[in-house]
Amino acid sequence: MSGRKGEIERLEKLVPEKAAKAVRNAYRNALRGGHEVLIVRNGSLVRVLPNDVRIKVKEVASRIPAVKGKKYILVSRPISNG
Repeated sequence: MSGRKGEIERLEKLVPEKAAKAVRNAYRNALRGGHEVLIVRNGSLVRVLPNDVRIKVKEVASRIPAVKGKKYILVSRPISNG
């Protein structure tokens, strides 16, 4: 493997860990800053308040499993009001 290609692959492997850390930090910083955060837990959209009170907002659709290496096409669909 060439030096440059190997370096790119090494850096690409770090992306998931770095992204997860960035999301955790953003979550904590938002709460510390007095903001609410929305999360999904056990099939529900949950509002987390800065004092760690959690309020269930609504049920959400189950996750769509993603298979590594498979390509997905996102299509728009109308949003219902109910």
